[in-house]
Amino acid sequence: MLFEYLDMLFGVFDILIILLILFVNWFIYKKGKISNFPWYIHVGFLICFFLILPIVSMLIEYEMYIIRHDGLNPDGHETLYIWFRIPTYWIIGLVEGVALNLILNKNGWKNLNNNKQFTTQK
Repeated sequence: MLFEYLDMLFGVFDILIILLILFVNWFIYKKGKISNFPWYIHVGFLICFFLILPIVSMLIEYEMYIIRHDGLNPDGHETLYIWFRIPTYWIIGLVEGVALNLILNKNGWKNLNNNKQFTTQK
């Protein structure tokens, strides 16, 4: 049941992108503190996750549908499924952005709860 739901939510391209994201996060986490990324890396990240990857994923899903159904155009349900790739990548991009900020934060994961910035001094 869980695999059917995940198969409905993510395609092969999406799973490969998620695995690539996990590998990059693991690499950054293991390498230690990396200096902050310049602004153009952040803009590229936003363009990639909010525009390029959803469109490529939609095109791949559309082509896979055409191949599976012998050239028939997708019905309404399949069209919605293809269009909902965009918010899926937006959510993945937001989660990845938060994860990268936590990894690159100088306090890191360990000291997140012990952050003294919000404690009051007497």
